[in-house]
Amino acid sequence: MKEMSNKMKASPGLFRVTRQVCKAEWAYELSFVWDSKENYGAWKESDLQKEVHSIYQAALEDCGIKEDDVYSGARVVDDF
Repeated sequence: MKEMSNKMKASPGLFRVTRQVCKAEWAYELSFVWDSKENYGAWKESDLQKEVHSIYQAALEDCGIKEDDVYSGARVVDDF
């Protein structure tokens, strides 16, 4: 998580990184939030994203988790 987060700080518009863990179910959630759809889109197409994704895949492999078994998706976030 730290290695990924530190590298992702170079992504324009990234303004929040969170980690949540449900100890009852050991559900582990990461959240990365960009300030605009455009900056998120630029991230998705960047070389940095490919580099960070390889770190993510290695971390999953180290834990014996297949990437297909992990849920991921883009969301809209509103802070009130």
